[in-house]
Amino acid sequence: MTPRAILVLLAIVVTSDVASAQSLRRGACGPDIQSLCGKPARGELRACLANNRAKLSDACKIAIADRWLERTAKRGSQKSGGNGSDAD
Repeated sequence: MTPRAILVLLAIVVTSDVASAQSLRRGACGPDIQSLCGKPARGELRACLANNRAKLSDACKIAIADRWLERTAKRGSQKSGGNGSDAD
């Protein structure tokens, strides 16, 4: 995995919220979470995923990166006045 991919993964793991965690559990990361983390208590999922990032499946890594990109785009849109454009 490239350093950029690791940073993307770490960023999403650090910034994910409860809804994101639930989405990841039901989606591509479900099997990884079950095998690597068991049933983590609330708030422990991010740490478990971060600690096991080298063992995550490619599908889970992609799902985490996609979630991070969606959240980044949403935040960028809110900062630029809601139109999603960086043009002046």
